[in-house]
Amino acid sequence: MEYSRAVIRSEWQALGKREKDATTENYFITLMTAVIRTAPGNPEEATIQQRLIDIAREAGEHRTVFVYPFHNPFAGAACFVLVATVLILANIVMTDFDNPFNGVYNVSSEPFSRLTQ
Repeated sequence: MEYSRAVIRSEWQALGKREKDATTENYFITLMTAVIRTAPGNPEEATIQQRLIDIAREAGEHRTVFVYPFHNPFAGAACFVLVATVLILANIVMTDFDNPFNGVYNVSSEPFSRLTQ
């Protein structure tokens, strides 16, 4: 319960700033430790404990911000670099199209040169 309150109270804003919140991190570690160390007394409790471990694992995976929704940091970073490259190149082309008489992509004066000959 304290963990969910801490997420709402402080960690959400910290994640928006790409920072970690130490208090919420400690609550999360305490919660994970309690779930993992609990000894089931019967098969039903073992099933419930396994489900709690799965939920805790999924919650831990969602605590990463930089590469969301990627599960591999390298794949996330590669996609961010690829998108940034495409946007930079698109900006260069659009800036060049802004003036049709100067730049790489431009209107040629060659047809007018042939008229004067």
